Amino acid sequence: GAAATGVRVTMGIDTTLQNISVTVPTDTVGAIECAIGGGNVCGIRFMKFLGAGGTGRGVLVTSGKLIGLELRQGSGVADSMLEVNGGVLACQAVHIPPGATLAAGAKCTAGRLQALDFNIGSSTVTTGVIATAGTAVLISLNLFNCTNGIRVSGNAVTVEAYGGKIQASTYNLLVDPALTGVGGLLR
Repeated sequence: GAAATGVRVTMGIDTTLQNISVTVPTDTVGAIECAIGGGNVCGIRFMKFLGAGGTGRGVLVTSGKLIGLELRQGSGVADSMLEVNGGVLACQAVHIPPGATLAAGAKCTAGRLQALDFNIGSSTVTTGVIATAGTAVLISLNLFNCTNGIRVSGNAVTVEAYGGKIQASTYNLLVDPALTGVGGLLR
């Protein structure tokens, strides 16, 4: 339902979810959550996320490895489409078109975010990628019209961006002014 709360799908080891649309919950959980531990893997393919308002995430990875392919944000409001807070989130062909209102396309708050062919063209996305901890490896970005392209908001963060183009409306790269940069790498 459009105003429902709580996780919609909890991924299991070696599972794959594909070809569905899912409404992002209004509370601070993920519509799809991966917490499978260790080096275990699960996957999502050809998914569409619809925002229902509030602070939900499309995908939230806290442990294990989730591999995503062909992920699309539909209309509506949510906190973020993708968030890794432990483990690994590796995704390819991510698209956020106009009509989606998000605080961030992707967040790396711990663990490792690997994004290939990440495309955001919505002026109602505040920041394309936010990195507060962990490692974000971004290959072939196409970030335009969003307010900020990449935002670094924590020390000891590694952000590596290779290829692509960033044409944000305010900042292509925004590093929070209170940071010391100790332990961080920006490439």
